[in-house]
Amino acid sequence: MRKLTLLFASILVLLFNSCSKDGTASFEETIVYEDNFNDATGIFWTGTKGPVTIDIKDGYYNYLNEDSEYTYHITIPAIFDQSLPRTAIEARYSLTNTGGDNPGSAGLIFNYKKSDKTFYRITLNGISKFRVDESVGEEYVVHQDWLYNKVIKNKAMNVVRVELRNDKLIFFINGTKVYEMVPEEKVTLDECGFIVSYHTFLKADYFKAYRLM
Repeated sequence: MRKLTLLFASILVLLFNSCSKDGTASFEETIVYEDNFNDATGIFWTGTKGPVTIDIKDGYYNYLNEDSEYTYHITIPAIFDQSLPRTAIEARYSLTNTGGDNPGSAGLIFNYKKSDKTFYRITLNGISKFRVDESVGEEYVVHQDWLYNKVIKNKAMNVVRVELRNDKLIFFINGTKVYEMVPEEKVTLDECGFIVSYHTFLKADYFKAYRLM
């Protein structure tokens, strides 16, 4: 089985050109990877490692982080042809705070590089806010700090999507564009997966990757 990764804080322990309107996600697309979590395929890791427990049950990927301080993530191996200029990843998930004053937060991670532990992510929290940031070593570069958006549903499933259109990253929540940026360096949507903050339970319905036309 290809090795998957799970990040403990910054320490590794396991682990379409779109034809859409600017405010909505692309609709001309081809699926290159899909997991509906109807059974354990071996691509997304399951098991227990320290305070993290992940399983697949009743068609959901259940990711519990019981740590009181640290964030973990899980990524899957590269799935895209690197010559593709336009790609997307998308997942539908809910999140729940499991303790303390933390509202809980979880989201999508991509462009993870094991060599220097860098990555990009979009996360939602339990009070209808989202954030886009980038990890560079042990530091974070915030591109969009926590911002309320009425399209985010509390205590319910939300569809979170990231599109890479040539060199631009565009972020969607429930079909609405919430942020876009042009990274300073070349990025891909590979080495992607889920990231879950402390005292948070993520329940994912699916994870998909697309080639955009």
